[in-house]
Amino acid sequence: MGSDAALECHPGSPEQVYYWHFSQSSEFVAAYRDLTSELGALSPVSGDCSELWNGKAEFSMDGKGIGFLACPDSPPSDVSYLYNDGSGGSFLTWANTSDETIGLVKDPYSLAAGLFKWWQSEYPQYVVS
Repeated sequence: MGSDAALECHPGSPEQVYYWHFSQSSEFVAAYRDLTSELGALSPVSGDCSELWNGKAEFSMDGKGIGFLACPDSPPSDVSYLYNDGSGGSFLTWANTSDETIGLVKDPYSLAAGLFKWWQSEYPQYVVS
């Protein structure tokens, strides 16, 4: 993925969380584009991930836009290595442009609303717009 640091966590619920940091902006943009590539082909996008799949949204902190949130209805094939356990599963991904980090949360038993609520509880400082 071109990141200079990566972390994989298994908190239980959700099942898996991944974090990547990028030192080069071009790698950061390319990685987020790869993770959300299937959203670009789908029209229309159905929402902001708070209730439905296939959503995209921006988020801000202290009134300043700093990132993007996406919840494709299936994982893009070029990141299928994240799903090699055969469980399939739902996922939500976000990119923070202020520190060039990307996160992805995966859980085979959660729906969009559940992953979105987890994301909000982990990052209460972010406001989705």
